[in-house]
Amino acid sequence: MSKLRKEKGIIVRTFKYGESSLILDILTESSGLKSFIIQSVRKQKSRISPSSVQLLASVDIDYYHKEDTELFQLKEIKTNVLWLSLYSDMRKMSMGMYMAELTKKIVNKYENHSDVYELLWQVLYKLENSDQSWSAHLWYTIQLKALSGFSLLKKELDDDHYYDIRSSQTLRTKPLHGYFFDKDMMEILKELEDLEIEHIDAIVIGKNVKNILLENLIEYFKVHVHNFTDVKSLDILKTVFE
Repeated sequence: MSKLRKEKGIIVRTFKYGESSLILDILTESSGLKSFIIQSVRKQKSRISPSSVQLLASVDIDYYHKEDTELFQLKEIKTNVLWLSLYSDMRKMSMGMYMAELTKKIVNKYENHSDVYELLWQVLYKLENSDQSWSAHLWYTIQLKALSGFSLLKKELDDDHYYDIRSSQTLRTKPLHGYFFDKDMMEILKELEDLEIEHIDAIVIGKNVKNILLENLIEYFKVHVHNFTDVKSLDILKTVFE
């Protein structure tokens, strides 16, 4: 027997199903990551607003909860905050796409991730309301890492030492595979890990350094998170900011 439930959520993936339906992966406020199907939404006379089923939409949902299923039926969905600049600025949208994909790869469907929901909502809200938050996606990546239990704050490096990401060891020579943090990188990571999102506009990091840090953090997740794979939208993000 199904029960009607209400939730808040953020859409982290959307794809077409059949002729007129959509399947949405939504990070909910109190029930974690769930997959939902909404029918007839792509028909011309659908009463569902297109803005409420977009990637990254912040939504209120009513859905039918049933045990022993991983695909829930949506009864109603509507936006609770309408993003404007997030969708109109390609740079912001590419950052949002990256964060959505990263979130889906990190979050376990069988756990409550209210802390991740709150983190993602805060960073999207900041991105929507600022034109200076160009390190927000790097900040979010580092915060996700910390929430997952992997903090780098305890790692202390001298000028001639390197943190080898793949072996999780401190070395005196650069690893040949190229995935490492040096002292300067580690200081940036620590600063961002301690930083509140309200102050992200004050952080200015060069494009090349930012790309290296993101690539290395993704490699860090591959080492520490089971079945973690490449984040495809990272390439889109790099292209947009070239």
